[in-house]
Amino acid sequence: MRVGQSTSTYAERQRPRLNQPIMPGTKASHLAVIRAFFHDCQEWGWIPRRFHPNRAFELPRTVRNLLGPNPRVLADDVWAKLLWAGLNLTAPDVSQVTWRNGGARSGLFYPLELFRALAVVWLFAGLRSDEIRRLRVGAVRWQREDVQLAGSDDVLGKDRVCS
Repeated sequence: MRVGQSTSTYAERQRPRLNQPIMPGTKASHLAVIRAFFHDCQEWGWIPRRFHPNRAFELPRTVRNLLGPNPRVLADDVWAKLLWAGLNLTAPDVSQVTWRNGGARSGLFYPLELFRALAVVWLFAGLRSDEIRRLRVGAVRWQREDVQLAGSDDVLGKDRVCS
């Protein structure tokens, strides 16, 4: 399909994109509507169940690969707040679990150190969740000597920073 192919009023509004291929998100939306239409027709008994709409109108991999993240630039003040929150994570900041066997125990399902490590990886590595999940054990190396910060008299102690 191309922009403006099916209607004249849309073509007047979208003159710069006229006759260009439709965007991947539009293709995905069109296929989702068609899937829902045929699924509903089968559910309501209007047509017999001879095919599965989800399989017949599945989004092609080539189009799905074009649908990706649309990252945005964060303002410096927002980034500073995220950074501060991630580096100063405490137990009340993460979700608590109440155990169902009598409710006597309550607390974190995972250790707080795991949450802190994930926050640091997310903040400094710039990885997506699936990339963090694929990190290998031992991918972190601790700093083994004291390092003086550039432009100040502060010193980072050993085992305080990992790379």
